[in-house]
Amino acid sequence: VLVEIDYGMLEFRIAACFWKDQRMVDYASDPKKDIHRDMAAEVYLCRPKQVSKGMRNVAKNKFVFPILYGSYYISCARDLWDQIGQLGLKLQDGTPLKDHLRAVGISNCGDCNPKLKPVRGTLEHNVKRCEDLFNERFPVFGKQKEVWWNEYLKKGWFETMTGFIIRGIYNKN
Repeated sequence: VLVEIDYGMLEFRIAACFWKDQRMVDYASDPKKDIHRDMAAEVYLCRPKQVSKGMRNVAKNKFVFPILYGSYYISCARDLWDQIGQLGLKLQDGTPLKDHLRAVGISNCGDCNPKLKPVRGTLEHNVKRCEDLFNERFPVFGKQKEVWWNEYLKKGWFETMTGFIIRGIYNKN
């Protein structure tokens, strides 16, 4: 007997509990909401009902999880853009995602250079907006992520929720 168990959005729900962000908990508890679908719609500038399974999966693994684990918009934008071509992503109705993005004003990924500001009309610019929106939508998470980073900069280490001390040279992502 083969059995598959899927704890829908488990990592997001664990993050909600860990960060004790009430907005995250409320979001994760609402059966009508799906953080992976909703962020796919945000990063690819479409309506949630236009999000295909492939788009949802890419947003989950190339935006939501990376943001939860400390990455940032530059890495996410590069990965989200690359996956469009590699997987041939399309909207739910079959429209190629790059065609859709061009129609809404996004013609390329952007420079993805941390020394430069993201340029309007690039996926990088929109993903930066989405990262900011994510941190505003879940303010305790957004604030605590910055607190953790600043404490690491002072101490050179951080402690996980299970008590392990993590040492090493890390950058913000």
